[in-house]
Formats: sequence, C-alpha cells, structure tokens
Amino acid sequence: MAMFGWTGNNAKHEYELQRKNEMDSIEKARLEQLNRCIDDIWGWESFLNIGMSEYRKHYIETFRDLNNRTDGQVDLVELDKNNCEYFENMSDPKPFENVYCAEIVSFCDMIKASESYRWGWDVMIWSHGPETVEFTRIHKVIDEMSRRCQLLICMFPFGNCGGDGNITVLYPHHFEIQGFQTDIIGNKDEKNSHVLAWKYIK
Repeated sequence: MAMFGWTGNNAKHEYELQRKNEMDSIEKARLEQLNRCIDDIWGWESFLNIGMSEYRKHYIETFRDLNNRTDGQVDLVELDKNNCEYFENMSDPKPFENVYCAEIVSFCDMIKASESYRWGWDVMIWSHGPETVEFTRIHKVIDEMSRRCQLLICMFPFGNCGGDGNITVLYPHHFEIQGFQTDIIGNKDEKNSHVLAWKYIK
C-alpha cells in the first residue's frame, strides 16, 4: 500500500518545522511593527523582557547585540523552567545577563518588597503574557512596572482568540484608557492577531 505524508519521527519533525516557519513569519511581522511604531526602541541601555520561548524569540539577535554593549543589560523573566534553561544555556554572547524563572505577578511582588536600587530597567517588554493573568492583576503588574521603567511595552491577542493558558480577553481600549498608544495586526477575535501597546513613563 502506498503511504502518503509523514509518519512517526518524520511527522514530528515536519510538524515542528511547519510550526517554526509559521512562528517565524508571525514574529517577523511583529518585530517590523515594533520598529515602525517605536523608532527609538533599541536606543535604550537596559531591557527587561517578560515571556520568551524557543518559538518566540524574534528579538534574540537584537538582545545579544544590546547585551554585548559596554552599557547594555538585558534580563528575562520567564515562567517555564525549560524555556529558562534553554536561554541560560545559549552560547556566548548570551542574550540575557540574568534569567529569572518566575511568574510575573510573583516577580512584581518580590521587587516591590525589595528596597534594592537594582530593580529598574529603561524598557520593559511584556510579550503575550497579559492575557494569561487575571484582569484585576494585570493593572497591579502594570502599576509596578511603570514605577521601574521609562518605556513600557505590552503585547497581547486582539480579543477572544483562544490559546492555551489564556484566561483574560483584552482589547486595545483596556490599555488606551491607561495612556498607552496601540497598533494592531490582524482582526478582532482572530487567531494570531496581535496588539502592540506602549507608553512612555514621565
């Protein structure tokens, strides 16, 4: 009997390749949006990136370059232990100076309780994470972030787009009423839609 398609390990490899190509295309569009909307994004000295995986790492080369500058520092907060180990084990130049394996609300509670001056960055990027946090706690995180950066960037799906771990449906107005500017890729409630929200902290 003739067999068509992929089976076994080949099927897994093909799926992973398709997944990577799909994510590369999505993340390339999001990076282009970021550069278009925030033209000074990479001119800052220190960054905290919140949420990154092997499939979502479109800033990685930029972060490597920034972290390799004499005045640069780039840190990561990531909940998934495997993702943390993946980035900690990347070869030099490493993309992140510090990797904190923590849930973002707990991380904010920790730095709020600390009196150390070290907990501050020029830019904070919370990438496709707000939708995984209860709505009332999102504002708590944003308030704490706003005390510790000069430019706050949040990214999230445009509406009810499904997805594992997503518990809060967000729209641009939820951030615009807090002083954020927004830009959208895709349509409301559509898979892989994307909202970029950013605010300069005075």
